[in-house]
Amino acid sequence: MLLQIIISIMLLLAWASVIHMLRMKKLNLGEFILWSALWLGLLLTSLFPRVLGQVSDFLGIGRVVDMIVYLSVFVLFFMMFKLYMRMEAQERTMTDLVRNVAIRRASEKDNNKRKR
Repeated sequence: MLLQIIISIMLLLAWASVIHMLRMKKLNLGEFILWSALWLGLLLTSLFPRVLGQVSDFLGIGRVVDMIVYLSVFVLFFMMFKLYMRMEAQERTMTDLVRNVAIRRASEKDNNKRKR
């Protein structure tokens, strides 16, 4: 019972952090919903641990631990995909920026040569 209380407090603090990050505009609405669902889901699981057994049985997964592992792997792959997509977008932005700077510098050099 003490462990449930400690875990619940920690999860509430994590959720409060997510709310703070949304207010500070460090998270968009989609990210807020994702993190809120994660922390609140873990909080409900902490408060009502038998529900996991029922969900596991409903999904046809033998043990609760297996279900947690499957869910964790799914969440990690989803997060890795999101990070990959962001990295690709940043790489495209960086390429465009460098290309524009190079074109601008080349045209400035060309203009300086013509003035002489």
